[in-house]
Amino acid sequence: MADSTLSRLRAGALLHVALVGGLLVAILGIATDAGALSAAQSLTALALYLGLAAAVVRGLAAHRPQRRFGAANALTLARGAAVVTLAGLLAGPLDTGLLRIACLAAFLCIVLDGVDGFLARRFATASPFGARFDMEVDALLMLVLGLLIVSAGELGAWVLLIGAARYLFVAAGFLVPALRAPLPHSERRRAVCVFQGLALVLALIPDLPAFLAGPAAAAGLLATAWSFGLDIRYLLSTPAAAAE
Repeated sequence: MADSTLSRLRAGALLHVALVGGLLVAILGIATDAGALSAAQSLTALALYLGLAAAVVRGLAAHRPQRRFGAANALTLARGAAVVTLAGLLAGPLDTGLLRIACLAAFLCIVLDGVDGFLARRFATASPFGARFDMEVDALLMLVLGLLIVSAGELGAWVLLIGAARYLFVAAGFLVPALRAPLPHSERRRAVCVFQGLALVLALIPDLPAFLAGPAAAAGLLATAWSFGLDIRYLLSTPAAAAE
């Protein structure tokens, strides 16, 4: 039964991967033909999408006992395709028009972030896989936005700390096992994620005065540090952490 459930999940996931991938290929092809994207940018985005698709299929076991890939995961996959497309922009020149489109795409990803959770609850398809998938797409978006800001010359490398925070936290867990313990659900964490994203999108807007972009990104960094600080303090103060 377990094997048949996983096979069904994989079949559904591959169908969604193919549909989203086909749409992505069409959009990238049109943009490349129109000269809006370079071939390197489009090919990089496609390569990253293939990596994303492979990670999704590999992690599906955690979606059991659900038997459907679900609308929530399909939306997260679409958001992931948008994020890897933004990452692909780093492989070529970033002009003002492209940065404006990137800001709009990133803003839509942030707005839709809460929709996949709603769909998972509405159709009873929530799972550890879906929660992790959503979180990793959000984390990647923050990192990519930081890289775009630095590449465009909007702000210095310090802004990368916002997007790198999640990955630094995971790396710290290998040194401090207590940091690998699960965290309880937190609306504060979700709100900070949205605030981070909006701050980075604001900082990415072309020709935005430095006296606006800098403070916006700095506020995002402070919120990031505050949120991760609370989580670290919680994990280190639990009885399990004290026993380490």
